[in-house]
Amino acid sequence: MQKVHEELERILPKAIALAEDIFKNPELGYKEFRSREKVEEALKDAEIPFTEVAYTGLMATLDSGKEGPCIGLVAEFDAVPVLGHPYASSDQNAAHACGHYAQTGVMLAVFLALKEAGVMERLTGKGEALSLQRKNSATWIIEEISSERGRFPIPPASRK
Repeated sequence: MQKVHEELERILPKAIALAEDIFKNPELGYKEFRSREKVEEALKDAEIPFTEVAYTGLMATLDSGKEGPCIGLVAEFDAVPVLGHPYASSDQNAAHACGHYAQTGVMLAVFLALKEAGVMERLTGKGEALSLQRKNSATWIIEEISSERGRFPIPPASRK
């Protein structure tokens, strides 16, 4: 655990800078192309594989290579329409008034620290991070992933 704390200390400035950048450049849901690019850059730099999901979202994976549970971290990075906010975008009147930018910074810091500390080498299963545009997307993606993998089968009637 000490190694994770050390990595978090090292990574924290980069994660805070990313979160502040997203805060100062808000994008409404399904329009977070710039925010996604910033998260992609950080994942690429750390050599963490990811896939695009839900139009502007990302799913990154840390895999131990051993059979086991899949633990998920979910963060949203969409802004909301807000008039008069000091950091509202001029083109969309979007601002980060709910803390989604901070969720993304925290999730990224935790994910990078787990990788850099070599935690997955001592665990089984996977860790997956979803960086998405809104809660509805996260719920749908989690249901789809769970059903595909045979975990927590979700009856079709509840997927509306």
